Amino acid sequence: VVLSVESVAYEQNTNGNEVDLTDNRASAFDTIEVCIDVDSVPTVGNDKVVVDETDLAPTTSVDGKIVADFGDDAPGTVKGNGTYVIGDLKSGGEPVVVNFNAATNTYTGTANGAPIFTLVIQNNVEYTFTLIQPIIMICCPFNSVLPQQIAIMMV
Repeated sequence: VVLSVESVAYEQNTNGNEVDLTDNRASAFDTIEVCIDVDSVPTVGNDKVVVDETDLAPTTSVDGKIVADFGDDAPGTVKGNGTYVIGDLKSGGEPVVVNFNAATNTYTGTANGAPIFTLVIQNNVEYTFTLIQPIIMICCPFNSVLPQQIAIMMV
């Protein structure tokens, strides 16, 4: 990017005896070339964890850390963005509904108003998934891997 720059100086008449006021302005022109490096794009690893609901007593949790590379930028924060894909999950025969609370950075799954799971994402890229009640996926056999995707935003 090339920018044209004008530097302007004005003479201040302090004694009032200036006969010609049109010559009190001086200016100089120059150009400045600004080089903008292409910023690297932040990336996040595809983190997969397994939660075994066999030992719900009363809950089961898994802690992890999101693999985040902020590239050339300084380390930032990771936040949920409210987007998720959970498929056809049910708990106690009721569909699981997910809500996101931006103030606490927490996804909460509920069925018929009862809490089923929470996912809390910390700004330092750590998270805790807590399973409170068993969940099933209509399409899959017992003890299947249930694909759930939660989107994050890197800031």
